[in-house]
Amino acid sequence: MRNPGWLPGLPAQHADGFELADLLRYAGVLSGGTPPTVYTVKADDTLFGIARDELGDGARWPEIFARNRAVIARPDRIFPGQKLYLPTGPALVPQLRFHVVAPGETLSEIARNHMNDASRWPEIFALNASILTNPDVIIVGQVLQLPPK
Repeated sequence: MRNPGWLPGLPAQHADGFELADLLRYAGVLSGGTPPTVYTVKADDTLFGIARDELGDGARWPEIFARNRAVIARPDRIFPGQKLYLPTGPALVPQLRFHVVAPGETLSEIARNHMNDASRWPEIFALNASILTNPDVIIVGQVLQLPPK
């Protein structure tokens, strides 16, 4: 986008214009020409172990899970041979949080327990739009991303 009529609030790589690639780079989709790191899951791997060994901090496993939601349905079920994209750069701030749905839970109950306000359930629903289509239908064992604290 050359001369869009406004000044971008994001860093542009070229002084004469802001391009889609600048936005993608800022969002972490493009990393300035460096290809993403792909990890092939081995037998007995866990997301915690991969995060510890590859990223230097096991607590960063939610970042790997979030980046690979298209191929990982549950963080405790990864399989040898799976290809996972690893996050690049420093740890995400704020820390990503997840919740595994238990029998009988509702989004409002999860919001009350994790966010101290049952009326904040729409935030959980919006964050999980790729896996939830009806706020009244959540499945036991489903892994939901929670808003940061």
